Amino acid sequence: MEVLYYRDARSYSKFQIGIMDKEAGSSIEGPLACQENWEIALLARN
Repeated sequence: MEVLYYRDARSYSKFQIGIMDKEAGSSIEGPLACQENWEIALLARN
């Protein structure tokens, strides 16, 4: 998750997870948040 978040400049640090279960039905968890750390940006090359 962290790699995808850092590679996509239009992403957002909060997300929701949808869960579907045959017996329990469906539910949505969140919003959850990724921990942000932009120090890795110094290592990125274009």
